[in-house]
Order: sequence, then C-alpha cells, then structure tokens
Amino acid sequence: MELPSFFSLLGRASEPTKEYAPLESFLYSYDGTIGRNNYRYEVKNDQSGNFQLTYSSFQYQDYGEMVAPLDDSWMLKLKNLCQAYDVKRWDGFNKSNKEVSDGSGFSFFAKFSDGSSVSAYGMNSVPDGYREFESQLNLLFQPLVDSLLEKQRQLKVAQGVQGNCRSILATFIQQGQSGRDEYHLLIYKQGVRENNFDVKIKSCSGEFFEKGYYRYYAGLPDEALHWDKVTEIMERNKVVCWMNYDKAAPDANNSEWFQFAFGFEEGRVEAMGTLPPENYGQFRQEFLSWLCSVIKEAETKRGLTASK
Repeated sequence: MELPSFFSLLGRASEPTKEYAPLESFLYSYDGTIGRNNYRYEVKNDQSGNFQLTYSSFQYQDYGEMVAPLDDSWMLKLKNLCQAYDVKRWDGFNKSNKEVSDGSGFSFFAKFSDGSSVSAYGMNSVPDGYREFESQLNLLFQPLVDSLLEKQRQLKVAQGVQGNCRSILATFIQQGQSGRDEYHLLIYKQGVRENNFDVKIKSCSGEFFEKGYYRYYAGLPDEALHWDKVTEIMERNKVVCWMNYDKAAPDANNSEWFQFAFGFEEGRVEAMGTLPPENYGQFRQEFLSWLCSVIKEAETKRGLTASK
C-alpha cells in the first residue's frame, strides 16, 4: 500500500508535526459491554528479534491467543497510522464517563525506538481523533485477524482427524499458463478393493515422469505404498488444516485445479480449489515425489506396468 493512497483513506487524520520513530511495541484493547466483542492487539518482538501480533477476542475465547508474524512493511504501516493521527497527543489521557452505563472502553500503549511512548485509557470517553484512528486500525488488522481465525477454525474442525492415512483421492490438473500435467489418484489400503492402486498420469512437463501417458491399475500391498511416509508428508505440511478448503484464484483458468479427499483412521480431510492453501507447493512436491518413488519401486520389485 503506497503512502499517498493510504493517507487518502484516513479521513480527518491530523497532520503530524514530526516524523515518528519506528515502533518497538504496541498494545490496543477494546472493552465493550455485554453482547459486544472485546478484543486485544499486542505487537512486540519475539525471542528472535522479529515482530509478531498476538490477538485475542472474547467472541472467540475458545481459540485462545493467536499469533502471526509481522514484516517490516506491515510495521511501517502501523507506525504511519500512529503518526497520521499524532497519537502522542493522547499521552496521559485517562477519563471515564460514569453517566453512560452501556458503552465501551479502550486501552492504548505504544513505544517508539527513540524512547518516546504514549499511554491512554478511556471508558465512554475518548481523545480527539480516536474514533477515526480506531476505524483505520481495525481495517489494518482485519486481514491478519481473518487469517488467524480461519486457521483456528480449521484446526478445531480437524481435531477429529487421527491416525495414519488410509485412503487417497487426489487430482491435480494444470490449466492454461500453469501447464498441462494431470494426475488422478485413487489409492486405498490393502483389502478395501482388489486393485487398490488406480493412477492416471499425463506428463507434459517431465517434472516427475518422462513425458507421456501412464495408467496403473493394480493391487499393491501396504508395504509397497509406504503409508507411513505419505502420512509424514501430510503432517509436515499441516494438510489437516485444509479441512473444507475451497477457494478460487483470481486467474483460475491459468491456475492448477486440485481436489483432495484423504481418509485417516479417524476422520477425513477434503479440500479443493485453484488458489493454493498454505504449504501447498511444498506438499505437492513431496507428495508427487512419493508417488514417483512408489511407482518406480513397484515396477522394479513387483512387476508393476503401465497400460495404454
């Protein structure tokens, strides 16, 4: 976000008289009355010297504290927001309007690298410019908060998924500029069906398989499929967090389309879309490498062949 367009959205933001130093820490909490959402943003350095956001909300109290990393560009936006409203003017503000019984309160603290700081508190009373600042602050944090809430929702839903992977339905279809490779997999643990290894591959790139079309339809024992390895790949890339994922990329016609249904000893993870979820690229690389190694080993040791 470029500064001119950013400041143009600030409405009644005051013109700061002095450039603010970078932020070292930041804390804002909103305290509403019954029926309203209480929430808290805390920004500080972690043990590695990087900034991170810790977010908590009464509305989502079962999620606990949620943490997200913040890069330098994001910290600059937060500093610029404080500067645009010249929040240092509020230092020492501490007022309460006891005549209002159904209102809200706030706590605010910010410390800057030059040693300056600001601390303010209000209950049904706010300093000049606070309402506009609060609105823009929430707009700045909202994308991060939405991402944190979605991750926690997925983890909560996924708590019912336990044990090793037992079945795989997976499709990768590259479209337009993404390429033309296709993978269609239907793989089960031994005993579910006689031909538990049903795989179709159209390799145009030669990335994992030499260019050509491959069709495998055979029965393979569990030890040939190395279920433990594919389960490790799923755990390492947190595939369980993709529970019920379904998102489309802005340029879907030139993006890879994927669909998964992974069955575990308890529970099932399903996901689809053209907008890759977190860790998708690494998972795809490791997952298709696993498939390639399974096929090559089965060809060598078990006589697996591709049919036309």
